[in-house]
Amino acid sequence: RYKITPDFTLNGAVSYNRAKFSDYRGAPCYLGQTAAEGCVNRVQDLSGVRLSRAPRFVAGGGFNYEGDLQQGLRFGLSGEAKYSSSYRTQDDGTPWAVQKDFVKINAGVRMFTDHLELALLGRNLTNEHTVSITNTKTAGQRGELWGVVDRPREVALQGTYRF
Repeated sequence: RYKITPDFTLNGAVSYNRAKFSDYRGAPCYLGQTAAEGCVNRVQDLSGVRLSRAPRFVAGGGFNYEGDLQQGLRFGLSGEAKYSSSYRTQDDGTPWAVQKDFVKINAGVRMFTDHLELALLGRNLTNEHTVSITNTKTAGQRGELWGVVDRPREVALQGTYRF
């Protein structure tokens, strides 16, 4: 985080993650996994396989600017972008349970006083359709998954009163 001027701030972060199972012999097989795919006696060895929901790279950055409009009335502009590399969405090694890399952008504009604020906010403006976690569909067929889908693009008008 770096304050360029009293009214203008930049922020950013980068992470690198090498999370892997160190020893996961006896892991359950995914639905329909064959011996050729590593499933023997209904178990497999996932030692050395990356953990789910652990992207290798995540990077983000943004800005916030606030300025005066007239006596007691201020405005703010903000924006941020976040990149995530691909990651597995479940722990059993299912080969099609992968979220591809993506970028999401958020932005906002607001007008405010000490007690009142009106903001127009945009979240996931790139409208990236992402899944945070999946699981094999109960009584499903090989390759059928259900998952938790993250929120799509949202635009909101938000009012705040501080007392």
